[in-house]
Amino acid sequence: MKKCLFVLFVLSFLNLYAQTLTNSLYMSGTITPTNFYIGNFASFNTSLLTINGSNVTWDASGLTRENATPEVHLTYVASSLTPYYSEFTNTNYTTYDPDLTTFIAYEYYLINSDSLVSFGNYNISGNHEVFQNPDKHLIFPFQYGQSFTDTYAKTNYSDATTISSYQNGNRTVEFVGHGTLILPQGSFSNVAMIYELRTNNLGPNSTEYTWYDLNTGKRILYYAENDGNLTLAYSSSSNSSSINENNLKLKSYLFPTISNGQFEIRNKSDLKIEDIKVYNLNGQIQDISVGSIFENKFRISTNLSNGTYFIKIVYSDKSSEIQRFIVER
Repeated sequence: MKKCLFVLFVLSFLNLYAQTLTNSLYMSGTITPTNFYIGNFASFNTSLLTINGSNVTWDASGLTRENATPEVHLTYVASSLTPYYSEFTNTNYTTYDPDLTTFIAYEYYLINSDSLVSFGNYNISGNHEVFQNPDKHLIFPFQYGQSFTDTYAKTNYSDATTISSYQNGNRTVEFVGHGTLILPQGSFSNVAMIYELRTNNLGPNSTEYTWYDLNTGKRILYYAENDGNLTLAYSSSSNSSSINENNLKLKSYLFPTISNGQFEIRNKSDLKIEDIKVYNLNGQIQDISVGSIFENKFRISTNLSNGTYFIKIVYSDKSSEIQRFIVER
């Protein structure tokens, strides 16, 4: 009987852990870009938003891509390496698409061991928002059935200097579902559904629904509504692993992304690599040793302390890529 009870306890514990979004899991999903399509709203079944609970299934296999929209490659980089860092010096991570900065804003976050909060965003056109009281989107660890509410306050700018409004309110975030999500490319098991409601003193309220793959830490489906404006995006990666697919989209292959400080860069393009630099989260250049193995393959040696770093690779056509890696000794 005791053995049976122990087995039941272990199974219960493992099930609870599987239904948890941790900081380490979330960060593992930021190592490579998150690739997604902009969805056609007519193809989305809004009844999926009402499916809550454990061991549920969300069937979004009928999603289609919006015509004439590019595939988005959302990339995480150190905020200090971005052009608008001076506005958001309290942040450590920024998301953006290097090829679509005309359409997609730089989003600035502070991600630490217990939470993810937004400090605002900046469009290259100049309009932006800055949070004086940051907007909390996640807590870590976040388990199925948990919820929290936090306050925020921000200033909106219509261009680089003109204030258009001040806003404040609350954000309530709930882990409302866990189960299987079916997308056009296949099924994803062990998926979390996170619901967010943001109130606004100027009105109206806004809602967001995000499905996270708890095997990879990546967002795989997103639906939001704000004053009648809808946003729909879904993963363009397979349900097995997005790492290889991400490598196909990059000019160079960094391996491994988690190491003791020694790794390799393999240049897959016809362009010559002209410069390689490594930065810490504060944007400071780190000492590295670069050795050429073959014409298109380099060995990087470092004495870096444990932590997260970014490598910037500059090519002969002056284009560049930024990739992230972790040192664990």
